[in-house]
Amino acid sequence: MEDADGNTDVGFVTLSAVTCFTSGTLINTEHRARSVDSLVPGDLIKTLDHHLRPLLWVGRSHQQVQGKDAPIDFDESALGAHSATSISPLHRELITNPDAALFFGSDEVLVQACDLTNERTIRQRTGPHTVTYFHLLFDRHEIVTGDGLLSESFQPGHQITASFEAPLRSSLKRIIAARNLSEMKAARPSLGKFKAKVLITHAEVLAA
Repeated sequence: MEDADGNTDVGFVTLSAVTCFTSGTLINTEHRARSVDSLVPGDLIKTLDHHLRPLLWVGRSHQQVQGKDAPIDFDESALGAHSATSISPLHRELITNPDAALFFGSDEVLVQACDLTNERTIRQRTGPHTVTYFHLLFDRHEIVTGDGLLSESFQPGHQITASFEAPLRSSLKRIIAARNLSEMKAARPSLGKFKAKVLITHAEVLAA
């Protein structure tokens, strides 16, 4: 793991509390889509709300996962015009739908990947897997594009940072303290499991 000051650490995470991209995901950057594996602090990333923003910190973790910690696989176009992709279960995706405004007061909401599964076009992997996850931190919570799908960046919080193992937590805490990021506001309203189900049930959010 490396921060904007060049500090590096090696660590592992408890994935049930972490939002992350999987190895190989193509992230839209200043000039082109690049593999998340190649990104480093200082790279300019295209964001939905603030155009180009520099990465402050990039976390990388290698994990054996299964069950509720296994990645969520999205088929091509499962949520619109995007490529097939995989993300961690609690990584929130941006859902844009007029029915969301009717139910929740905003036509753009964030929904965890695990709450979007339909066993057809969006599925959680079965069996044990070795996965490399990446965490992208900016100076604010951003919406970025990974494999054509609009997703959140890493949002620090007490429960999230507490779930990291010591080396990674130390690296992350340094950058959070230096940049005063402990109270980072969410880029969009976030729906819990029940509200996400209401939206999916009443709106044509998912591809058949």
